[in-house]
Amino acid sequence: MLQEPITILAINPGTKYLGLAVFQAQDLVYWGIKVLKGKWSEKKRRIAKRAIQDIIVQHHVRILVLKKLHLSRSSTNLNFLVASIKTIAKEKGLKLCLYSLDDIKKELAAERRVNKISIAEMMVARYPFLVHELEREKKHKHPYFVRMFEAIAAGIATCNRLNL
Repeated sequence: MLQEPITILAINPGTKYLGLAVFQAQDLVYWGIKVLKGKWSEKKRRIAKRAIQDIIVQHHVRILVLKKLHLSRSSTNLNFLVASIKTIAKEKGLKLCLYSLDDIKKELAAERRVNKISIAEMMVARYPFLVHELEREKKHKHPYFVRMFEAIAAGIATCNRLNL
């Protein structure tokens, strides 16, 4: 009997943007940014929660990967969103993996110094179809796609650790 490949949802959380990536084994099957418009509110949190739940159901996710928040870049609202995402994982019976940006950097490039753009470049080297997002990111004054690239990197780190 053929076993269905393990599906991973990697999330880089933010109160304005969610970076998202879905993997089936090592294959990147979905990637993007979920824009959360407006001031933070309960409605905005519900929209984020619903988007994540929809992806979990649509892709039959079994593992949820979440980028850990850096204490200096956190807020009450962001902490609340992360707690909501962790609750979703628990309610859906998903394995939850947490990675800091430093963990991701170590997993992907143990020997060299990396920054957010070099992480994005590593993702494009692995998945060349992402080159347009990287070119657009390099032109942006404010980071946008970097959240997506970090989610992809967290997903790859998880695949590597699980030997997928």
